[in-house]
Amino acid sequence: EQSSKGKQIQNARNSQDLDQDGRTFTFYSKNGGTHKTRKCTDLLCAIVFVVTMLCMLTVTIYSYINGQPAKYMAPIDGNGNICGFSNDTIGYSKLYLANIKGASDSPAKAFSFGVCVKSCPSENTKNATCAPSF
Repeated sequence: EQSSKGKQIQNARNSQDLDQDGRTFTFYSKNGGTHKTRKCTDLLCAIVFVVTMLCMLTVTIYSYINGQPAKYMAPIDGNGNICGFSNDTIGYSKLYLANIKGASDSPAKAFSFGVCVKSCPSENTKNATCAPSF
């Protein structure tokens, strides 16, 4: 048979009212202690958050299905045409920087030196087929 002290320790272990040394302790507070009934206080915020996430997911899926995600990855030439997507650049999906020295001197304006081409020239080729807009 367990002693009353042993039962207290066992009950304390069950309710996790032990400190790090294994001694029992009691919580005291001005608002009624730990036995106060708890409830969710941010239910409205949780609902707004979940609805917002669902709306964002819906817009993302709709945009991916009905949009052209590849358009965001396509290069833009010096005239602001999206290579391979603008009217004058269909079929010209690559970007060639004609003046690499000028592009490296001002990186913020690097794409202003770009030209949409069908294929990039190799070392042996000095000519590139540019889009009709150039």
